[in-house]
Amino acid sequence: MIDVKFDFTELWLSVTYNKNEEYHGIYLNSLYVTGSLPASIDAGIPKCKKIEITCESHDQGWSSYPQDQGTYNNSWTWGEISIIPKQNNDLQGHLIENESKIRYNVYTNKHAVKDWQTHNFVFLSDHPLVQSLQPGDIVGLYIRSCYPGWCNYIKRAEIKFYYTV
Repeated sequence: MIDVKFDFTELWLSVTYNKNEEYHGIYLNSLYVTGSLPASIDAGIPKCKKIEITCESHDQGWSSYPQDQGTYNNSWTWGEISIIPKQNNDLQGHLIENESKIRYNVYTNKHAVKDWQTHNFVFLSDHPLVQSLQPGDIVGLYIRSCYPGWCNYIKRAEIKFYYTV
């Protein structure tokens, strides 16, 4: 009964990982920020309940398609999140790329808008990402862009894990 009440009111523990560093590029598939659910704490093994992602980004601010400006149509800059399995860490603690990961889109920038946009995305407990997350797994936010001229700019991102024990 107590667990149900805590879940209903969302009285959960949380841990936040953030990065505040401007970065941009074309043809991007870059890992920008990572975080992880604690492997264990004094009270036991954590169980993830929710993951929130917040970031500020925009594209290059121009395109050859004025009819799409300010919309999400034909926008080629976006962000994805993925679990990076533990075995993809090398001895120095750097992440090794593995293109076979399942990734989930968490934001798309508006087409040809140079102003910073704040994107918020929430994965709830019924989402496969949250359900498959194991204590100690690393979650990474990738910033993406494709096609000549499409540039993804990011200046801040945060990954927040909510969990119970």
